[in-house]
Amino acid sequence: MIGHGPKLSPRKDEALTALLTQPTVAEAARVAKIRPQTLSLWMKEPEFEAAWRAARSFGLEHAIARLQKISGTAVSVLLKVMHDSTAPAGARLKAAETVLKHARVARELDIRQARLTELERATKASKLEIVKPPAREVPGSPISGHGAKYNRRMEDAIAALLTKRSVDEAALVVEIGPQTLYRWMKYPDFQDAWREARRGAFGQANTRLQQALGSAVTTIMNVMGDPTASASTRVRATDLSLTLGEIAIEEDIEARLAALGYDQTVAQAVRQGDKRSFDEIAKDPVKAAA
Repeated sequence: MIGHGPKLSPRKDEALTALLTQPTVAEAARVAKIRPQTLSLWMKEPEFEAAWRAARSFGLEHAIARLQKISGTAVSVLLKVMHDSTAPAGARLKAAETVLKHARVARELDIRQARLTELERATKASKLEIVKPPAREVPGSPISGHGAKYNRRMEDAIAALLTKRSVDEAALVVEIGPQTLYRWMKYPDFQDAWREARRGAFGQANTRLQQALGSAVTTIMNVMGDPTASASTRVRATDLSLTLGEIAIEEDIEARLAALGYDQTVAQAVRQGDKRSFDEIAKDPVKAAA
């Protein structure tokens, strides 16, 4: 039911929804008004099994989306521990390390997403130049052409999916049936808006991580010089400081190589100790990797 899985008959679609919302196969069969033996047979069919597998995978996606929604709270906890003078030095150091690690990952994700957005815009513009078909609704999509009232309900449903424990609870908040919400999830318009909402929920946490970098570095410096901290904690602080410094130098080398026209393959080979000239590596990246 979710994404681009196989299209099922209405009865099988209802049975799949029941499987997603009921605790047992027998109860799902009762809700779908079919015999348990029939549902068990359907579950062995390749198309039904593929749709069932795709629908189950949404459970993980939904759980991750909820975590993305509370990512701001996670950052607040890190900052609180980092600035808590009564917390053990090891805990404060771990909080600072976590901020630095995830801030670096967040920066890389922002760069990739920006490149992807640019590519998507260029691709869309290219397609529009080739052919400009008349505006029409997406076949079977309930989102296109139903006006602002429907769009508000869709937005409410997405907001509920980000905060509620299950699709059932989200549907209850929006005052629709679970089957309706599962049906909405099949449409590209809804999926696009769902992904955008998840990115937005996580984006502010990324910004706060970047803002916390200065405090994280200060925490590492304070722990390094804290005579009351254990020797192992102070050594860990120095190791973290030196490691981050080395990573910065490696990134600087990669940026300088990119400015000279060399791709990441060359930078990776140099990082791994390849002693050949940059041009030799660029001509034979396979050997560089070996």
